[in-house]
Amino acid sequence: MPVPLLSNDFAYLQRVYSGYLALTFSNRHKWNLNTGLRLEQTVIDGDFQTTQTKLSRRYRNLIPSAMLSKGFGIHTLKISYTQRIQRPQICSLNPWVNQSDPKNIMTGNPGLNPELSHATEVAHSLTTKKGLSLNSALYWRQTNNAIEYLSRLCSHHQTQNIGQRATYGFNINLSGDVVKDLNLNVGTETL
Repeated sequence: MPVPLLSNDFAYLQRVYSGYLALTFSNRHKWNLNTGLRLEQTVIDGDFQTTQTKLSRRYRNLIPSAMLSKGFGIHTLKISYTQRIQRPQICSLNPWVNQSDPKNIMTGNPGLNPELSHATEVAHSLTTKKGLSLNSALYWRQTNNAIEYLSRLCSHHQTQNIGQRATYGFNINLSGDVVKDLNLNVGTETL
């Protein structure tokens, strides 16, 4: 027998339509430029029957990317930028109130927008003729409109587009053949 306060019936459909345009330029001096644009149309339809809430969201995003690199013998330097999109998941959109733990009541928000992140990276790679490869990168990521849980009354948590995140880091990776048919790959990352 269903318990109405604990039941969560819904129908949900998310579709993403996209088109891509990419251009690459290079010259004999080992300069390379890769640029791209992605146009996305997101269509979300939901019928949260338990809460009698209907959801119909449409949004369009133009997502750019660019990378400039220059080769110097066995070294390559590059700088890149890309924008990324993170759409809200069904659990973040569903307005049903989850009261299974009275001290942590959780509910979604059908009015959420997607998160947009900006990622910039400066990288260096070295590749020897013997197959040794050393890659390092310094990066920065900024997310605006981040989806976070907002707590009210110390026990009621609801998703909102209230966050802002910045991540800085450095990573390095070394790989190469130790002996025939055995490759070693070692890496680390700091945030």
